[in-house]
Amino acid sequence: MELGSIGLALYQEIKEAHHEGLTFWQYLKKSKDPTAKTVLFEDSAALLGIVVAGVGIYLTEHQVPPGAGAYWDGIASIVIGLILAVVAFVLARFSHGLLLGEAANSEEVETLRQVIEEHPSVVEVVELLTMHLAPKQILVNAHINLKDNLTNEQIVKSINEIEANMKKAEPKVDMIFLETSSLSESTVKEVIPEHIG
Repeated sequence: MELGSIGLALYQEIKEAHHEGLTFWQYLKKSKDPTAKTVLFEDSAALLGIVVAGVGIYLTEHQVPPGAGAYWDGIASIVIGLILAVVAFVLARFSHGLLLGEAANSEEVETLRQVIEEHPSVVEVVELLTMHLAPKQILVNAHINLKDNLTNEQIVKSINEIEANMKKAEPKVDMIFLETSSLSESTVKEVIPEHIG
């Protein structure tokens, strides 16, 4: 049953990885979805625990020294506990970023920056902040400088186009907050981009 469960989880992860154009290991490293990782690690720990328990029972039944096999069952139980503790620690490391508001990865941030800068009305991206609201849901907060000679209608049109282009380039982008100013009105000379999280 555990083999069937981990086999199904691996199949799903590999399918998702191919869908996003990544290898299995790249997807496992970059994915923000904790559910699939939890199943993989939990099932791996269960399989390893079964092997450790089997070895402990075998050594106990055959009274392998020391203590004529009296210690092996207890040692196996301790090893299984350590395995579970390691898995819990690894899963906590994978998930803590989402709980704290982790930023999008550097490739996604760079893609968003390029999309904004490619728009003909944009002079520069002053600041770009991102935050994961969920594994496949990103909030973007950007401060951009626009050309000086734009009318209100052109500014509104440009903002709508930029937002549409960002969502097209990165489908995980769900909420966008754009702060705009004309280049001559901008008082920000230099801002170091920071990521929430």
